[in-house]
Amino acid sequence: MQPLRIFVDANVLFSACIPGSPVGSIFRETLDRHELFTCAIALEETRRNLGAKNPAWLPPMQILEPRLGIVPEAPAPAEVTLPQIDGILLGAAVAADCDIFITGDHRHFGKLFGRTIAGVRILTPAMFAKEYAH
Repeated sequence: MQPLRIFVDANVLFSACIPGSPVGSIFRETLDRHELFTCAIALEETRRNLGAKNPAWLPPMQILEPRLGIVPEAPAPAEVTLPQIDGILLGAAVAADCDIFITGDHRHFGKLFGRTIAGVRILTPAMFAKEYAH
C-alpha cells in the first residue's frame, strides 16, 4: 500500500497523547507508514487542551509534533456546511491533497463519516483503524 496523506483533527491529536490510549497506538503505527498532517489551528487547540486538562500529557505531543506536516488553513469545500473552524480544517485537508481526514468530532462531522468530500475521506479513528491499521 502506498503511503496515505492523512489530516488529523485536534481531538485526535489530543487522544493520541493520553497514555495507554488506543488512538496513541494507531498513531505510532501510522506514523511509520503514512504521512500525517494538521494545521496551526488544530495544533494550538491540542496544546491548549493538553495543558489545561493534564500538562503531564504534553511530552507525547512534543515527540509527535515534529513528525506532523503543518499545512495552511483553507476555506471549507463548497459542498459541506460546517461550523467555521471545522470547515477550515476540512478545507486544509482538501488543499493539502490529503486522502483521509480523521476526527472524533461526532457532533459536526458525524453525518460525513465514511463519505468522501472533495477527494478527502472522513473517518473516525476507529474507522481508520478497522480499514487501514494492520
